Order: sequence, then structure tokens, then C-alpha cells
Amino acid sequence: MSENFKRLRKNAHLKAVLKAILTSLAAACTVSGVMLFLTTHKIIDIALFYSTVAGGGALIVSFIAAYLILRRSDASIARALDAQYGLNERVQTMLQYKDDQGAIHELQREDTDTALGGVRAAGFDIKRLWIYIVAAVVGVLILTASIILIPKDDPADNQVPDESFSITADQILAVELLIKEVAESDMESPYRENIALALSEMLTELKAAEVMSERNAALDKTNSYILEQIDDSSSAVEIINALSRSSSSAVRKLAEAINYYEWKTNEEWDSYSNKLAEMRSMLSHADEKLESPNTQKMADDTRDLLSTVASEILSALSRSAVSSSDKLYVALLSFAQLNDESLAYCGLGAIPALYPSAQYSELGVRIDESFAGSRIELFGALEVLEKNTEVGENALNRIASIFGYKLPKFDKPRMNNDEEETDSSTGDGSGNGAIGEGTVYGSDELVLDPFTGEYVEYGTLIDRYYRIMFNKLQGDYYTDDEKAALEKYFEILYGGFDEK
Repeated sequence: MSENFKRLRKNAHLKAVLKAILTSLAAACTVSGVMLFLTTHKIIDIALFYSTVAGGGALIVSFIAAYLILRRSDASIARALDAQYGLNERVQTMLQYKDDQGAIHELQREDTDTALGGVRAAGFDIKRLWIYIVAAVVGVLILTASIILIPKDDPADNQVPDESFSITADQILAVELLIKEVAESDMESPYRENIALALSEMLTELKAAEVMSERNAALDKTNSYILEQIDDSSSAVEIINALSRSSSSAVRKLAEAINYYEWKTNEEWDSYSNKLAEMRSMLSHADEKLESPNTQKMADDTRDLLSTVASEILSALSRSAVSSSDKLYVALLSFAQLNDESLAYCGLGAIPALYPSAQYSELGVRIDESFAGSRIELFGALEVLEKNTEVGENALNRIASIFGYKLPKFDKPRMNNDEEETDSSTGDGSGNGAIGEGTVYGSDELVLDPFTGEYVEYGTLIDRYYRIMFNKLQGDYYTDDEKAALEKYFEILYGGFDEK
């Protein structure tokens, strides 16, 4: 058999496979698209999965059927060649007498092979190939349109049926008892009245609620409001967080002392006093243990240390952005800088100014007086804030218990638990007395330090700047209006960079 005929026959078979593939693609996409449209638009009630199954079945069946129909026999190929290229049945004759011998048959086969040698395989049998390509494209478009036209989910269709709700008599009684307890509690006014009113409104809404979504909405609204009242009635979290970020270990110990969230139940005074005593011990000079200490150096170091601790406390109060009329703010302010000769004690920061030449032993007495004088005032302010927090959190716990509802997350102080390093000369982590060394308040950007010409962390420079200004604010260098403006300036400066 002619080699050129074999070449053309192979090409015809490949074209049959290509047409079968295009046919199966058109059939599969069309069937899948139609089934998808019918199921997603609920015209037929079957699972969406079956559109994929139907498409896959159509793909396999149509490919096999199309290939069997389109696959040409040798005789069909010979007729097509004779007809397409005007060979006057030479190919059919060659195929008919392919096994016959003789000079005439050999010449005929050679002549036909020569004629077939000029036929390009790519141009043979492609007249109707475009029909199959168009069919495949139409099928793909049908499937694409069906996907685009899939109806969007209606939230109402996917919504879980709302369960019915009816508040019980026991729940009503429990809420009424809670309202009475809050109204009669030691929580400060107006927070006490606000929470009691919010609970009363919640009870009214719950009595009217008929489904769980209405119940949950009433509980969520009340929980959020009570959390706001807790936050408004207590400055402890903001102040403790600011103190705990101090570079001074003594100030961080003060944060631990006033952190009533960690006080032991029924041992509040002891928990507070023990931590405050630890802070006092940090203000004692390490050279006390020496046989012949330099008392003048000890006194000078202690005065520097007291100024640093006072500045750190004031810096923390500014960063906390708490109102200057807040009870705890006022108590800590007095503890840091009180300068009232009519009282038997003064604040830690006022001691160096009032006793610039005092010996170390006298400074120790003044420090003890400052702690003794401030201890009660600080504890009294903390007791008020603790009671405010306790009443509010108890109300939230009771709501969760009565209705089996989720308990909201309470805001607690984020204490700095980094290991403390103490300086051998002062007993305080502040080292040489510079404020905020290594501490970053809200930014780790590097800025140029005009004192050293080096780049340092932003928080370090702010604290050093505040230290300089604080010392000037204690005297008559500025008017009262200028002092107020400068304090406001630092309050804004610290408050703006408190968080990243």
C-alpha cells in the first residue's frame, strides 16, 4: 500500500479524534449547563451534584459515539481523496487492486502514490472542522451563562429558624434581685444608678421578647453598656498599665501594689501594704550594708532617685490620659509631688527640694513619712475603684448565670513581667537616674538625641525632655497659666503615642 496513502489515513484518524473531542466537549458543557440552570432555578428538584454527573456521562458517551461515527474506513478515505483532489478514482482503484501483481498494477500504484505525494495532510478533510469548533464554543458559553445566572443566596433562605423564648418567673425574680443589689451597692454615683436603670430596661425588653434573637439583642446591649460603666468608673487599668511600663523598678512595684485585680480576697490591705513595703525598700541605698558608707553620696543618690521616681509617676499619669480629677490620679499625684508644709509629710518628688542638704538618715525619715501619709489616701481611692469594678463585673456574671449567656471579656491590667535589673548604687532599675532609658512608649522610631548626637528610641527622648521641664515646673520659672499649658502639652504628647 502506498506510503503517502498511509500518511493521509493517519491524519484522517487524528482529525476524527479531534472532532470527537470537540463534540464531547460541546455535549458535556451543554448538558451540564442545562442541568445546572434547571437545578439552581428549582425547575427540577434534584441535587446539584447530578449536573456534574450528567455532564461527565455526556462527555464519555458522546466521545465514543462521535469517534465511531466520524472514523473513516480506507474506502471512505480513498473516495474522499479522489473527490477532493480530482484523481479520477485512482486512489480507489489502487486500494481495490492493492494485492494484485503485474506491471500494469505496479505502474498504477506508482502513479497514484506520486499524485498523493503532492497532497498536504493538513489540508485534507478539514472542510467541516469549523462546525465542531463552533459547537464546542457554544457549549462552553451555555455552561458559563448557567454559572453566571446562578441565583444569589437569600440570607433568609439560609437563616436558622429562630427559637422561641419566654422569660421564666425565676429569671424575672433573679433580675429584680440583681437590680435591687446594684441600687443598694457601694458603687459610686451615677454609675450605680446607670447600671440599675439599664438592668430594668433589659428586664422590660426580655419580658416582651418572643424569640432568642430578641433575647440576645437585649443581653448584648446591656452587657456592652455595663462594660462602658465599669470602664468609666475606674481608672485603675489605664494607670496601672502606664506605671507598669516605667523604666523604674520601684514604680513598677507601685503598679503591682495598686493592682487590686490581684489582691487576695479578704486580705486586700495586706496585699496592698506588702507590695508598697517592697517599693519602699527599693528606695533604700545599697551602701547601707557597708561598714563605712559615704553618707553624703548616699543622700545625693537618694535625692536623684526620688526625683526620678516622682517624674516617672507623673509621666505615667500623663500617658494614662486619665482625668486630673480622678481619685486615684489625685492620690498618686500627691504621693509623687505633694508640697504642703501644713501637712506632716510631703510627696517623694518634693523631698529633694524641701531638704536639699538633709543627711541620708533624715531623708529616710521623710520617705517613711511620705509612705505613711499617702498609704491611706491611696488605699481609699483604690477601694472606691475596686468596688465600682466589683459591682459591675458581678452584674455581668449574674446575667451570664441567669440566662446561660456568654460572659464578656473584662479589661484587666497588662502588667510588665520583664525581669527587673537593679542598680547597685540606688537599688532601683533606673540606673543613673535618666527617665525612660530603653523604654518605648508607643513608638520604636529612632530620632536624633540633641544631648548625645546619637539616634535613640523616641520614648527615651520624650521622658528626658519631660524630666527637664518637670524640674522647672516645680519652681516659679513659669506662670500658672504656662504651667497648665505645658502639662496639657505633655498629656497630649503622651496620650497620642500610648499605643502603636
